Amino acid sequence: MLAPYYAWRQPTDKISLILRYVKSLNDIILHIETLEVGQAWPEGSPVKRLIYRAQLQPFKGYRPQLYYVISTNFTRARAVDLNESLRRVLTIS
Repeated sequence: MLAPYYAWRQPTDKISLILRYVKSLNDIILHIETLEVGQAWPEGSPVKRLIYRAQLQPFKGYRPQLYYVISTNFTRARAVDLNESLRRVLTIS
């Protein structure tokens, strides 16, 4: 998964990778992994995150949504529509 570069990105920003499938009203399969951007990603480059096979197994046979949420201390980036990516539907088989 690639989180594209954004102009106000700081090394202390946290990116939460979310894989979510709603089976029924009270039954949700959810995987959330939150990591700091850190110093390893140079300015202008996207942040890369991996999802391992073991983390995908609960979603086998389903079509979960994959998206990320950026948590930052930058005040102009507080709007939800700036901090949450578009949701993509995946097929896990």
